[in-house]
Amino acid sequence: MKIESPLSKSLFSVMRVEVSGANHAGVGTAFVFSQAWKEAHAPFLVTSAHLVENATHGRIFFTRAKDEKPVVGEYVCLELDEFGKGWHRHPKPECDLAILPLAPLVQQMQEKGTMVYNTALDESLLPEAGPDPNVDAIEEVLVLGYSAEVQDRVHLLPLAQKGTTATPFAVNHSNQPKFAVQAPIYA
Repeated sequence: MKIESPLSKSLFSVMRVEVSGANHAGVGTAFVFSQAWKEAHAPFLVTSAHLVENATHGRIFFTRAKDEKPVVGEYVCLELDEFGKGWHRHPKPECDLAILPLAPLVQQMQEKGTMVYNTALDESLLPEAGPDPNVDAIEEVLVLGYSAEVQDRVHLLPLAQKGTTATPFAVNHSNQPKFAVQAPIYA
């Protein structure tokens, strides 16, 4: 598999996350987001807060790297206890997002001789605040993620689903700064 196009590289910007806790277990997706910080970039994992907030144990699956390239079909499972405590929830409770600093996790694996490959999304992909004249009322979207039921346990690549915006991006949905997406999502 050639990893040259932006879309093929985006397959490595998402990771499978498995969680368990006293009253729940679940599977979800985290994506890597690189935030400009000082003179560099700080990578974070971003996921749904409801997935991780009460998790006592978590597993994050990374693609193994060799010569700074992904080895498709070889992955590393990083297991963490007290998983929910490492995540930082968005300050607005109605925003179901949480972040986890990625650099310490990668460093921990590298110190053990394990190299992993990922790509990151960054601020250049975010629209400007407010109405954007380049975004139409209905736009095509691509959703990458992992499912509990439909999965490729050999290669551990995410599912890719196309959909559309279901509400206009420029109009706050239900008076909230959000919009809806209509796309087939496997549970």
